[in-house]
Amino acid sequence: MDDTALVGAGSRGAQGMEILDISMNGIAFKYKEDNDLLKDSDTVDIKAENIVRLSNLQYKVISDTELVEIHGIKGKMRRRSLQFRNLTEEQKQNLSYFIENYKSGKA
Repeated sequence: MDDTALVGAGSRGAQGMEILDISMNGIAFKYKEDNDLLKDSDTVDIKAENIVRLSNLQYKVISDTELVEIHGIKGKMRRRSLQFRNLTEEQKQNLSYFIENYKSGKA
């Protein structure tokens, strides 16, 4: 997968959270604990270079765990898993397109 794919929220845009896994049901990503862009949002945006941007996807937090400390990275890293909720047909189509192209490395 391509580390240019990022996750974020609302007007702050998709930034600073690297995707670890994505499916039609949800997404997992890692982020710096002090850079929690989803803290005050109930929707998520996802983007990668050369792929359609996904906006305002509703979600439910499934897990949020601290990762093992990585040498050279300041601050704690975390892994968060989200379950997508109430997606529109257009969001589902765009998500399917995103997944197909992201996983095949066309990002």
